[in-house]
Amino acid sequence: MAGRDERLFRDSKLTGFALRVRRAADGTTLMRDWFVLQPVPGKSNPKKIPIGNYPTFNADKAREEGEGMLRAVKRGDDPSAERATKKAQPQWEDLLAAFRAKFLPKKQPSTVKRYNGVINRILTPAFKGRRVADISTPMVAAMYARRARTQADANNAMRVLSKMMSFAIGEGMRPDKVNPCGGIERYKPRARERWLDEKELPLYVAALAKAPVDAVHDLLRFLTITGWRVTDARLLDHAQVNLKTLEVHLEDSATKGRPTALSADAAALIARQPGQTGAVFSNGGGRPVDYKKLRAALAAVLLAAGVESAKPASDGVIENVTPHTLRHTAASWSALGGADPFELRDTFAWKTLAMAGRYVKRADTRARRGVERLAGAINLNGKPSAEIKSIAEAKR
Repeated sequence: MAGRDERLFRDSKLTGFALRVRRAADGTTLMRDWFVLQPVPGKSNPKKIPIGNYPTFNADKAREEGEGMLRAVKRGDDPSAERATKKAQPQWEDLLAAFRAKFLPKKQPSTVKRYNGVINRILTPAFKGRRVADISTPMVAAMYARRARTQADANNAMRVLSKMMSFAIGEGMRPDKVNPCGGIERYKPRARERWLDEKELPLYVAALAKAPVDAVHDLLRFLTITGWRVTDARLLDHAQVNLKTLEVHLEDSATKGRPTALSADAAALIARQPGQTGAVFSNGGGRPVDYKKLRAALAAVLLAAGVESAKPASDGVIENVTPHTLRHTAASWSALGGADPFELRDTFAWKTLAMAGRYVKRADTRARRGVERLAGAINLNGKPSAEIKSIAEAKR
């Protein structure tokens, strides 16, 4: 390349396959692109049909692609026209724009928020720039497998993606009319029963009291005493809060706009946050606290509390206790405190009494264990007690 800005290298193994090297504007960087040379009748210079650039295509991969294109040329086909047609096919961004314009407006605001959250966090990073027709079942399965640690998230992503692919078929964006989400076995939903019991909760509360007074830890305190959904609390806006009446209007949440009552303690946490616009719990600029920072703060508090079952993973995040665990904890303790199903439903903004019934049943079970433990400790009837120190000893 000495003294030259561009040069074409023809392959010695495959006639019609070439590499073009050009010097970039900085004068030092070399840009390398693979081409197939297609003869043009009546012209001395062949037509260059691009394959791709290096290192996206190494020599072997580019040569394999070039062989297919040269066979098409011999058949009389026009690879450049085929590539142009393929390039014009709708991409993920086109599908997303159509989905948001035609499908989502028919849904409830809470559903739109949930769909957009999954799309922005999981699906777009996985399929950005992809042609809709090229999204295959193995590609979807790989995306699904990467979310194995957060199985509920993975299942939500599959539900949203399946809807989008069905929409794409209806819009003619997938000529094969095949939904690539089909045939992939989903993770079985696990009952999320984890909560902080009578041994863990006092330790956690004491450690949280010693934690810094900042937006992240105040959000943890708010979740602990309210049992709110994490998204509702993170995205709570100052404009939605009325501290005089101790009410919050969550117009765009799963509560469908019902005013939510605030306790005095929860209102005090809101009142001490700086700023009057944007997210209530914000690290600055009115932006909501980052969820990863919230999980990290919770992990640190649990470890400081010495909660034995809270074991951090390699990234420092505790898997079996998440911010949503605080909602289960609040509901469980409300039921143990005597709240009836209707109070639980309205407090935690559930749509039916079924969820409330789960926590009432848990409270009844614990009460049964408690009365039996009490009766056993007092042993009014003088029942004999037995202590088995080991299986071997019991057999003897």
